[in-house]
Amino acid sequence: MSSPHRTLPRDTWRASVAAVAPTGQPTTVVLTLTADESAAVLLAAGTVGLVAPHAARQFSTALLHRRNLAIPLHVGSSVLRLAVTSLAVPGAGTGGARLALVGNGWGWPLLLGPRPVRQLARVLDEAAGRCRRGW
Repeated sequence: MSSPHRTLPRDTWRASVAAVAPTGQPTTVVLTLTADESAAVLLAAGTVGLVAPHAARQFSTALLHRRNLAIPLHVGSSVLRLAVTSLAVPGAGTGGARLALVGNGWGWPLLLGPRPVRQLARVLDEAAGRCRRGW
């Protein structure tokens, strides 16, 4: 009998970042790579989507520089938008971010504090760097 949940090989790269769901409950954003290492896989709030390496780098840069951006997130046969909105306060040295999944009635805002924003930027960049070939 086959299991509906696939386990990742022990050497598969994986990273997670703390976030807060709209309900106020702690959650995580998890990144790993596709089996052929051609794209990053983002798991958050019950959604699994693919991010092209170049889009992961753009998103990383937007997070670090507190810019708003939306990139394609491939969820099944749909292409949705993963958007980041900076929550930085003008004049303040740090700020968090809001992540949202946009399209086809989807939408799960997740909140990240300043440290998780930097961590997510770092792991997105690392995931893109680990991809063997881009789309």
